[in-house]
This record gives sequence, structure tokens and C-alpha cells, in this order.
Amino acid sequence: MVYTPYEFCGNRAVVDGFSEKDFKRCWKRCWKIQMDIEEKVKYAGYVIDNSGELENTQRQVREVFERLKEDP
Repeated sequence: MVYTPYEFCGNRAVVDGFSEKDFKRCWKRCWKIQMDIEEKVKYAGYVIDNSGELENTQRQVREVFERLKEDP
């Protein structure tokens, strides 16, 4: 799973033109029908942290891909 903490998502949304109010409304609506993101992380086999630089996310994706290729 690809994970980004709430605060980081909110900051990205505001930079992309969303109001903080719209972001909060959207986040609440989304997580009413889904398991909380922090809870999902506990059950995920692999977690990619998407809160850093693109290169860091890409590195994590490559690492998970290599592990998956090794798993029968």
C-alpha cells in the first residue's frame, strides 16, 4: 500500500488549490466508507511512504518490486 500521513495529504491538497475545509470534508467522507489509513498500515504486507521526495518513493517501489519477484 502507498501511505501518506493526513497532514502531508492536507498540505499537498492546499498547494494543489483545495481549501483546507474542502480537503477535510473529502477526507472525512472517504474514511467513513473505508478503514482508517493508520489501521490499514497495520495490515499491509508492504508500505510505501509517499510523504517524501519522488526519488524516495520510487526507490521504495523498486525495493518492494524486487522483494515480490523473489517471493514464490
